[in-house]
Amino acid sequence: MNYRKLRKFELLLQEIEELKELSKHCAIVVEGKKDERALRSLGIDAEYYHATSIPTFELCEKIREKHRDVILFIDADREGRKLCKKIKSYLVEMGVRVNDRYRLSMLMKLETHQVENVYRRFIKVENSFNKNKI
Repeated sequence: MNYRKLRKFELLLQEIEELKELSKHCAIVVEGKKDERALRSLGIDAEYYHATSIPTFELCEKIREKHRDVILFIDADREGRKLCKKIKSYLVEMGVRVNDRYRLSMLMKLETHQVENVYRRFIKVENSFNKNKI
């Protein structure tokens, strides 16, 4: 058994549990419905905002009206990084605390750049460990 991969998987499980807990009092910003569906499939139930549904500044104003803390979970591709930077800049300027640590960490551990692939990649990794246990 590869202990490095096992440790990476354990850290991933820990991050998912932390996100579940944080999501009880933090909004989560994703790009669209598929991203929300992927995170909900992991058991992360939060109030989700879709970054591509309305203009960025308007989105940030809506978030600021209801939340003091937000988690950004946007794709790590070129466009996603630009969008994330823009949203983060607006929200910080408005006094909202922004957490984007989980986004990069989980996407890296699951070896994907797209949030919509998170659940599928998680199942694949989980299944590889379950096979090794038998």
